[in-house]
Amino acid sequence: MRPGAAVRISTGAVLPAGADAVIVQEDCQRAQDRLLLTGDGPLPVGKHIRRRGFDYAEGTQLLAAGTRISAAHIALGLSSGHKHVAVRRLPRLAIIDSGDELVPPGEPCPPHQIPASNGAMVAAQAHDIPCQITRIGPIPDDLSRLIAALDEAADADIIITSGGA
Repeated sequence: MRPGAAVRISTGAVLPAGADAVIVQEDCQRAQDRLLLTGDGPLPVGKHIRRRGFDYAEGTQLLAAGTRISAAHIALGLSSGHKHVAVRRLPRLAIIDSGDELVPPGEPCPPHQIPASNGAMVAAQAHDIPCQITRIGPIPDDLSRLIAALDEAADADIIITSGGA
């Protein structure tokens, strides 16, 4: 490319050999076969040029293990040339309320019972932790029903049990 020559390219295009500046079209004016720079100051050498490896070098860790993937992280992975990103599933948390004295939330509460509230409280406390939460119960104080509840929670990574009182 000869010095002073101008070539029109699109955003993201490979620069012609020897090119050392990009002028955005909003900063220039075309006058027949001439291109006039309308911006202030000298020709911005190197401006608007993203060199290979500018964002990150090969082998750079882009996300730390345990990062919760967001839309921005997906774009980062794709823009760095990754079609797939290795992830782990969220841990599964099962919360089991148990006790004959417990009444499910919103149901009438006889004088000898109390509303089941511990499970909801524990679930609310765990809400900010990246995990899948399953609520089970309230379960009466009956061995077969407790075993069934534990079977229901068998695929959980963490089981929290709470008695009513």
